Amino acid sequence: MAATKGAGATKTVEEAVAKAQDQYIAAVEQAQGLALEGYKAWLDMVAKMGMPAVPGLAGMYKLRADMFEGLFDFSAAMIENQRTFAKKILETAEATQN
Repeated sequence: MAATKGAGATKTVEEAVAKAQDQYIAAVEQAQGLALEGYKAWLDMVAKMGMPAVPGLAGMYKLRADMFEGLFDFSAAMIENQRTFAKKILETAEATQN
């Protein structure tokens, strides 16, 4: 493919978008880490108070963990479906240009 005048600009935009995405993900991960630290501190505080265990709570956690796994699996499948659809759209558009 021959380089066009706009190819350099496209590469610069792609690099800027990639950098912004990396920074956003890093910020989200930092916020998640802080939230997790706060949650752990809260659990430690509750444990030190000597509160009695709630019957059936462990089983409820397992059920909820399974539900979350299922939801994330479904989300991943939907994203993959959308990626495949978008690729088909681009391939169709490219085919009509040739």
